[in-house]
Amino acid sequence: MPANNGATPPLSGRDGEANSMASGRKKNKQTCYKTRQSQPAKKSRSPAPDQTAPGKNSSPTFSSNRAMAEKNQNRHESVQEINKSQPILGSVRCRQLLGAVDNPHAFERESTQSNEGGGEVAGNGVAVALIVENWGKKLKGEDCTGGEKICQRSSASKEPHRLPYRLLHYSPSSPELFFQFTLLHHPPIIGTPPPTLLLLPPFSSMPLRPLLFLLCFPLFSFALNQEGRILLDFKRSVDAHNNAFSSWHDADPNPCSWYGIICDVDHHVISLDLPSSGISAPFPVHLCNLPLLLYVSLYNNSFHSLLPPDLVNCTNLEYLDLGQNLLTGSLPPSLADMPNLRYLDLSGNNFSGEIPPTFARFQKLEAFSLILNLMGGVIPPFLGNITTLRMLNLSYNSFEPGRIPPELGNLVNLEVLWLTGCNLQGEIPDSLGRLKNLVLLDLSINNLSGSFPPALTELTHMSQIELFSNSLSGALPDGLSKLKSLRLVDISMNKFSGPIPSDLFELPLESLNAFENKFEGSLPESMGRSRTLTEVKLFSNRFTGALPQHLGKYSPLESLDISNNFFSGRLPEALCETGKLLEIMMINNFISGELPSSLGDCHSLTRIRLGNNNLTGHVPENLWGLPGVVLLELANNSFSGPISKNIANSKRLSLLLISNNKFSGTIPEEFGSLENLVEFAGANNKFVGNFPESLTKIHTLAKLNLKNNMLSGLISSRLDAWKRLNELNLANNNFSGQIPREIANLPVLNYLDLSGNQFSGEIPYGDGNGACRPIKSSRRGGDCDGDGVCIWMIRSVFVSAGVIFFVGMAFFHVKYKKFLASRSLNMKSKWTMTSFQKLSFSQDEIVGSLDEHNVIGSGGSGQVYKVALTNGSTIAVKKLWPQGVERPRELRSRESLE
Repeated sequence: MPANNGATPPLSGRDGEANSMASGRKKNKQTCYKTRQSQPAKKSRSPAPDQTAPGKNSSPTFSSNRAMAEKNQNRHESVQEINKSQPILGSVRCRQLLGAVDNPHAFERESTQSNEGGGEVAGNGVAVALIVENWGKKLKGEDCTGGEKICQRSSASKEPHRLPYRLLHYSPSSPELFFQFTLLHHPPIIGTPPPTLLLLPPFSSMPLRPLLFLLCFPLFSFALNQEGRILLDFKRSVDAHNNAFSSWHDADPNPCSWYGIICDVDHHVISLDLPSSGISAPFPVHLCNLPLLLYVSLYNNSFHSLLPPDLVNCTNLEYLDLGQNLLTGSLPPSLADMPNLRYLDLSGNNFSGEIPPTFARFQKLEAFSLILNLMGGVIPPFLGNITTLRMLNLSYNSFEPGRIPPELGNLVNLEVLWLTGCNLQGEIPDSLGRLKNLVLLDLSINNLSGSFPPALTELTHMSQIELFSNSLSGALPDGLSKLKSLRLVDISMNKFSGPIPSDLFELPLESLNAFENKFEGSLPESMGRSRTLTEVKLFSNRFTGALPQHLGKYSPLESLDISNNFFSGRLPEALCETGKLLEIMMINNFISGELPSSLGDCHSLTRIRLGNNNLTGHVPENLWGLPGVVLLELANNSFSGPISKNIANSKRLSLLLISNNKFSGTIPEEFGSLENLVEFAGANNKFVGNFPESLTKIHTLAKLNLKNNMLSGLISSRLDAWKRLNELNLANNNFSGQIPREIANLPVLNYLDLSGNQFSGEIPYGDGNGACRPIKSSRRGGDCDGDGVCIWMIRSVFVSAGVIFFVGMAFFHVKYKKFLASRSLNMKSKWTMTSFQKLSFSQDEIVGSLDEHNVIGSGGSGQVYKVALTNGSTIAVKKLWPQGVERPRELRSRESLE
């Protein structure tokens, strides 16, 4: 390159990374720099000083021998290799130095592939490259790395052994020791502190020997800039339990290469991003000393303090995410004076008090989240003044009972409104119908009343409506078909009534949750024509009629739960046509006929609950062996036929509930393959044959109920493999022989019923469980006569009989009056409490908790109550319905099984 302007071409690193020094370079180009050497005047054993021809610039000689360089008295010498092992920062060593003494035209550019691009150093500056090498590694030579050249390749992937290097360009702004400089790093060193680079005056002002001394024994290094020192103060104040700050070193000139830090082109910090970093500290108030900070995310840490009012000094901050921390106190009113703030997330903290009125002054705020805090007061109407809002989330706070402010209808730019669990009451205001850009509306878990507002049908961009767990009532409004973007509707746990509108399924609806309402009528046929439906949960309503004929044929249906209704007819043939169906739940209906054979080919199924219906016929052969099924419930139907041997393929089967049917045949030996089976309920069927020996191979079994069958023979003696068995019921079969002694040693057996069989011999007992412990008796000589009759007992009976009679009559009178008083509230059936283990609670403690507030579930045989004991423990108690009294079907609620 011509050097007639006195400038020196800079050393260039990889393309795109040295734009401040050179421009226009293409990728994958190899650029080298070579010194211009003049021919020596005469031959010599060692290199001689350069002899410069008249009219040409003098150039330095690059000697590989340090001793020869020191003997040379020419002050224009330069050194190519300095063999010093003095460590710089303990991790790198001085390896190679290329430089010029005082001739700015000492370098010329030579490209092996391209001669394009290349900038020039302004003024008479000097370009210096310092190549450093980590301890224990050697620089692998290439064509352009030895001799009198230095080469930097632009592709790291092609040269993986190429070591990191830094480029320093500086030019004097005055004859004094003040410099303008640019520092580039190619590539960034991860996990290793960078080397110290020297800031030197122009070579022309320094003799060679002091220069060499400075180069190999550095006296000072680049100081970390002010913004880096601010961040290091933050680092010192925290307790970090991971490596989030491992790259933060004070030896760096700026923090731009640190983890979690992003800088602009002028090396000013603009982003601090340290989510989930295990940081425990008060909030770093001095972050606002970073003048150009735009983005701060400290989500999911353990910052514990008040939120300082000084945040207002972050005048350029646009994004502030402090969610999931331990911040406390009131919200600073001054937050609203941050002129550029657009995103504010304070969710998951412990903020309290009311939302400050000053928040109405936010100028640019677009997203505001306060979910999961301890905010009080009511939702303030002045939030309707922040017309720039696009997302507002105030869910799960401790607001006082109040209404939805109609002023929220002024937020015409709002796209997401979350007011879940905000203690709201009253009706949904029609003003929300003005939110034409609204995409998501969640008002669930409140005390809202009234009807579904027809004004909401005007929100044509609405994609998701969540109104579950309120007290809304009435029929769904006409006009839902105008919600052309509607995909998810959850209106469950309300008091809605009437039919489901047919035009609802003409929308791109994917999920419909309407359970625990008062809907009635039949499901529209348009439901079967939907091509988007994936989830339908309509349990605990009053629906009647048959299911839509084509349900599941065109849509990727995954979950269908219509339990506890009055559906009748047959199951649709195409329920699993698309092969996506995961669960089918239809317990407590009047569905009849045989199961469609197509269900046996639905390999996606995991849960099948068809109990308490009128289903008949054989279960499809392949249905027994579906590989992904975890729960198979067919109880309380009229199924017949044997259990298929294909059940061996149901490796994941955990619960098999087939009681109260007409199944027959033997229990197949393939049961031994069900290594995950926890409960097998096959009572009240027609099973025959011997005790299924294969069941003893199932070590996970906890409950086995085969009562009221026709099983016979001996019970296996291998029962000791059932280490988790808690309940065993083999009553009313034809078993014979002795009861195996192994039963007495089952460690957790708590319920055992072997009645109604033909057992003989002794009843085994042991200390292994609570069901088979010996009954202790005592006889003491002197208390009984020769015939073994205890005289004192006979006498005491006559003496106490009268007392007991009168006390009993009085007790009965009191109890009878209490019974009459409580009969209108709750009819209690006689029951006894039998335990095989030591109890720490009383019968009265149990009875006192059997009220409707503690009901956690119910089924065909009774209700389940949650009972909190005085000793701190919690148990579940099931109260059985009186025998001979059938529970009305319309009162049956959905049984849950997790």
